Amino acid sequence: MKPRHCLSLLIAATLCSCGFHKQWRTDFSDAPISAPAEAKKRVIETYDGITLGHVEFTDHGSFWDDRQLSKLESVVRSNLKTHPEKYRKGALFVAFAHGWNHNAQEGDGNLDSFRKLLSTLKQSEDTAHGQHRPVIGVYLSWRGRTKPKVPTDAPQLLTTFWGRKEAAERIGYRAMAETLTRISLLREDVAAVEGVPEHLWNSRLYVVGHSFGAAAVFSSVSRFFEDEAIELKLKARDRKAYIARRWDLVVLVNPAFEAQRYAILDKYKDFSTNSLFGRMPRLLVIGAENDVPCRTIFPVGQWLDFSSHVTKNDAEFDHIRSAAAQYEKFYTHDLIPAARPDCPATLTPKEHAGNHKHIPAFSTFESLGVTTTADSIGGFMVARADKSIVDGHNGIWKDNFRTFLARLIEARENAVKAGTQRGGQ
Repeated sequence: MKPRHCLSLLIAATLCSCGFHKQWRTDFSDAPISAPAEAKKRVIETYDGITLGHVEFTDHGSFWDDRQLSKLESVVRSNLKTHPEKYRKGALFVAFAHGWNHNAQEGDGNLDSFRKLLSTLKQSEDTAHGQHRPVIGVYLSWRGRTKPKVPTDAPQLLTTFWGRKEAAERIGYRAMAETLTRISLLREDVAAVEGVPEHLWNSRLYVVGHSFGAAAVFSSVSRFFEDEAIELKLKARDRKAYIARRWDLVVLVNPAFEAQRYAILDKYKDFSTNSLFGRMPRLLVIGAENDVPCRTIFPVGQWLDFSSHVTKNDAEFDHIRSAAAQYEKFYTHDLIPAARPDCPATLTPKEHAGNHKHIPAFSTFESLGVTTTADSIGGFMVARADKSIVDGHNGIWKDNFRTFLARLIEARENAVKAGTQRGGQ
């Protein structure tokens, strides 16, 4: 019997498998509300030019009710049909998958912070230099919490480690993968209204995941990115110049999955292409320098799970034991404080960040303070975050990080506009 199974038997009496395993969003009415406080159990929230849809998953990897996703699709497509003028410049889609300790219950801190991010992005859209696109959010939720909150959650995290990790990966391979693909197709419907070729689309789809939620997202997107990166590396001259735009940018914060699963992307991260979209950021992995769960509890959990058949002399052991964002050899950047009022954090490249070719449009990342050098931008990046930006495992929604994320998206938008004006696709 594996050590983890022995431990599970010892603590079984303290773990209630049914705790918080329920559907929180059951109200399918879609009338606009004046503020998020009125949302309560709404599946669809529409307020201040923002549409927010909730999609919930069971521990087995299925939808609690697939009408939630269908309702979001219906609302967007209906609005697209009746008010196409609102979408002439596209739409901005943002999906977020929370991690351990959270769910779709009203009052959840991650949900409130995600709403603030959507509001920040909408404000950017409505400025004089914005594109005034509708903002469409998708809150991807699951049973991140299994027991009531206690003064210290570390013992609960250790005792629920395997169950939450396995549930997140099941969700990622199943219903979440379907969800992210269907949102991508919904984005294509919106982009069709723009009446321009695909490489000129203004519609965007960004995906953010945290902790085990990041593990679920990675399970959904990794095979796609691996296939695209391998093809670019080995067949770029014969076929295409950039990764297909199923998701424009995926950001994983303090992801709770093993480094072994990221190894292929690290191997092929330096694919060679002169295309703007070929060098555009597509996957950014961020690990806090003081992320205790991923730095200490994750390795313990992995050791207990794998120690029976992997020795410390095995070359794979470090890959299996380490969390992806805490594996030193994967680092390409540091995310450090910046003395700028518009962007409080900046990406500084490590020496082994890769030899990226200069593309003029990337100067927007530097001018907005997102990076220290425009040439440091690449398709796949792994950054270690200073604690003032991401504080510990759960401190992902500090104002500094939320502002950095908004500036990163803005810089990417500006780079695309600058590149298309030069015909650099």
